[in-house]
Parts: sequence; structure tokens; C-alpha cells
Amino acid sequence: MVLTITCPHEGVPVHPAQPLAYTASEAIESTQWAVDGSPIESAWKNRTVIDALWDTTQIPNGVHTLSLVATAVSGERVSVEMVVTVAN
Repeated sequence: MVLTITCPHEGVPVHPAQPLAYTASEAIESTQWAVDGSPIESAWKNRTVIDALWDTTQIPNGVHTLSLVATAVSGERVSVEMVVTVAN
């Protein structure tokens, strides 16, 4: 399975109420977003492309790692991550 984070965009600072989105080459059963390894609880959803609006005010400004773990309907589990700059 190919999994790609499509929002936020690489290199663009993120702000409060930041949409989180991805594309996947297979049907997705569930996803879990995390920042610096800590789950973004409000971002857990099933079978969706736009998962949530990330409230970035809960973390300090600066550079952070945003990650996504997706489980396909087939059971395959894939993770991707990207570096983001929070600018509240």
C-alpha cells in the first residue's frame, strides 16, 4: 500500500485548525495521526480521507514530526511521517 500525507503541505507552516488529509492506494479501515509520537486523539477516524482539524495550539511553536499510521481493509499497516513547523 502507498500512503501519502497530502495536507499539511511540506514546507508550509501549520496554524490552528489545521486540516489533516492523506491519500492511499487501497481502501482504509482506520487511521491514527500523531505529533512527536503522541496521538492526536481528535484525529482518529475510520474510512475517511480528511481525518480531522488538528488544534495546533496544544503544542509549542517550532519544528515537530507529524505521523500517520493507516490500516488497510486488507489488514496491511503502513506509516508515514513528515516534519512540520507549527506557527500559532
